[in-house]
Amino acid sequence: MGSIRYIEESAVIYHKSENDNGKIIAFIRTAIKDENRILYDLAKLIPKYMLPNKFEFYDHLPKNLNGKIDRLKLKENWSKYE
Repeated sequence: MGSIRYIEESAVIYHKSENDNGKIIAFIRTAIKDENRILYDLAKLIPKYMLPNKFEFYDHLPKNLNGKIDRLKLKENWSKYE
């Protein structure tokens, strides 16, 4: 499978809320913050149902003690996705 060269780092989390079917949220570190371009490039690589509903852009994604992306830290502000 290919990759998108201008995306330096990313994490994707599914957020299920009480009000809807849920959202796929992509947390991305990239210099190019054009959601339409990213969606276009992603659509070439993954099925439509896997495309993110929301993008959050970061200069640096948070890391845990093991140096991996800290998904718990990314989930801290779930209320803004309700």
